[in-house]
Amino acid sequence: MRCSSSLATLVAILVAASVRSETYSNGDLVTHAGVGAGGADVSAISADSRGPRFGFNANGLGTPPGPYFLADDVTPSATWRLDRFHAFAFSVGATSANIDRAYLCVFDGEPGAGGTIIFGSLQPGINSNRFESNRFAVTSNGRPLYRTANVTSSATNTQRRIQDVSIEIASEVILQPGRTYWFAWALGVSTNPSALLESPPLAGNRGGTANGKQFFANGSPLNNGSNWGSAVLNPGNVEGTKVDFPFELEYTVVPEPGTFIALVAGLGCLASLRRRRD
Repeated sequence: MRCSSSLATLVAILVAASVRSETYSNGDLVTHAGVGAGGADVSAISADSRGPRFGFNANGLGTPPGPYFLADDVTPSATWRLDRFHAFAFSVGATSANIDRAYLCVFDGEPGAGGTIIFGSLQPGINSNRFESNRFAVTSNGRPLYRTANVTSSATNTQRRIQDVSIEIASEVILQPGRTYWFAWALGVSTNPSALLESPPLAGNRGGTANGKQFFANGSPLNNGSNWGSAVLNPGNVEGTKVDFPFELEYTVVPEPGTFIALVAGLGCLASLRRRRD
């Protein structure tokens, strides 16, 4: 009996140790550290020579051709249970973290190219406000973060302070290893539905792999009226100016069933050998 009890305790400890919480980041926005207002970090447009653009519209409360969603992808290396999603955006001129609406949709596969929705909705009135909390973003250096035009004449401009919007994933969403999933998100300010809310892109084309997308609820003139289009800095050079977007995922790594089976089987063998010795 004591052996069985000890075995059960050991299994419980090992199982708890194998289920762990982690964070995935799609990339760092900081292009120049410590050069902003009061020593803040900066995400400068000038760091990307392909074209000047502060950000991409992410206003889910906007008027046609909005509402807008932004989207980017991730391919898990293990089984992930999603806990929380973080979007990063600025509200021009905001002196407090004012974004209080957040919408999220998860696709298995690429949206607009055969991907299917496994969580959330893009439809106004059907998609739920999943806003959890908001704060001004703090970089890994422990500093505020601003989007600026360059790091010379406008390095200390404070009109576009980046906000970190936390979106709770209340339902259980499991991502399988080796599959590519897309996250589409939209934001809003309830007291100002027409507020200019933009997510800055990550600098550079990331070795030619940048593939962020933008959704226009009523179709985009730049995409021949289609809902989904590539997020680009220059519509005249789509392939050369594609961007990725910053986002973070909080998730729990779920061990594969075979891991538990092998663990229990191995511990069972050890227990059997121990009984024989006794």
